[in-house]
Amino acid sequence: MYENAQLLVNGLSSSKIRWEESVERMDKDFGLLDGNVLLSTTYFSYFGPFPSEYRADLKKKIMIPMVKDLKIDYHKKWNFISFQTTDMDIKTWKNRGLPSDAFSQENAILVMQGRRWPVCIDP
Repeated sequence: MYENAQLLVNGLSSSKIRWEESVERMDKDFGLLDGNVLLSTTYFSYFGPFPSEYRADLKKKIMIPMVKDLKIDYHKKWNFISFQTTDMDIKTWKNRGLPSDAFSQENAILVMQGRRWPVCIDP
């Protein structure tokens, strides 16, 4: 019985490093949560009716500078899709016929996670 317990503990010891790295990354990301949520809620509230090029311009020229001016920390590689979904969600959508472009995925998020009927323009 002791040998089995020892094997289990030794087997889990390699996972300890991974868990510690995950906890460290989550602690860092937790400090960026305010800015990330602000960016996401802005995206939800205002970006639905716009084409992808305009969304990118709004993000680059207005949203990100606004958050920087307000001195709110956010993840420098913030992305609406990766912040709002999982890889499994995206794979499921692709299997059901959703195109793999970012614009379609953003629209899917607006439709699936929004509380109200979104205004989306999808060509």
